[in-house]
Amino acid sequence: MEQTIEECITGCKKLAATAFTEAILEEEGERGGLLSREQRTEKMHAEWESVIGDFFTKIEQGARCVFEKLPDVKKNKPELFTEEVQNDLIGLVDYAEHLDTNAEAFTRSFLGGDPLGTILGLKEETKECFYQAARMLYSEKNYPFAVAAFSLMILLDPTNYNCWQALGNCEYFLENFDAALYAYAFAAYTEPTQPLCHVLSAQCYESIKEYDNAINACDIALYVIAEQEEWQYLKKPLEEMKQQLQNKK
Repeated sequence: MEQTIEECITGCKKLAATAFTEAILEEEGERGGLLSREQRTEKMHAEWESVIGDFFTKIEQGARCVFEKLPDVKKNKPELFTEEVQNDLIGLVDYAEHLDTNAEAFTRSFLGGDPLGTILGLKEETKECFYQAARMLYSEKNYPFAVAAFSLMILLDPTNYNCWQALGNCEYFLENFDAALYAYAFAAYTEPTQPLCHVLSAQCYESIKEYDNAINACDIALYVIAEQEEWQYLKKPLEEMKQQLQNKK
């Protein structure tokens, strides 16, 4: 028997709970009680300690990939490179060179909810330069470097839908399907009215032969586009995709 839309959405929310903050909330619900603020902070610190080394590695790798493409961005879009942007870049290099001494203050700020871009005080124009560099890597099909670049962009601003989707696409093309699904789940979280992340999730699930989950993703996409005129062109392809998936079960 087919699942209802409500059940599909519930399934999608469970998939999106892969972030440790969501996992904490889920754990609280299962216990029938809420963690205190102190307990939650302690748990988040424990999680943070387990990933902090990898986190700074991602910053370093992403910055290296982005900086290598910035000359091309400057050549193609010289209007982006204002004096303020150049000062931002100088400041970012200096910050990266002193990560050890900045780590404690950085950790306190990040755990307090500030994205990396806010912590570093980067201007929107600077982040746009980085985004253009990441897009170039993607368009050149340099997916390993693009993964690093878009990971940095997400650390700068975790609410950026385009970066989450692009990161998912890169992981998909690298056949890292679990990582792709993770990115698409967060894309859906940042832009609930966007159907493409669900369509792409369906393709991921099909690749790993999880046909029920793929069908669920199609149902969610159909639900999302139901009241949006600009996405109606997806309705027929989604229905056809869903039928093909059902035939594979």
